[in-house]
Amino acid sequence: MASAKPGVHVLKLESNTVPAALQNGEKVMRWDEELGTPMPCFLQVDEKAFYLSWTYTVPPSTPRFYNVHSGFINML
Repeated sequence: MASAKPGVHVLKLESNTVPAALQNGEKVMRWDEELGTPMPCFLQVDEKAFYLSWTYTVPPSTPRFYNVHSGFINML
């Protein structure tokens, strides 16, 4: 610690990476705390992950879930 310069701290942040599926829009389930039930909606995220926008949709006949960590779409 004796060799460290006081008051100089460098922090390098990585930029956000948003999957293309979320940038183009994906059907997801939105949880409403007041109703206590999930509602299907169409979610879209900008390339910097700053803005989220959604519109409510009709429930799909076969729900799909996007796994953000692996990038795969899981079917129920």
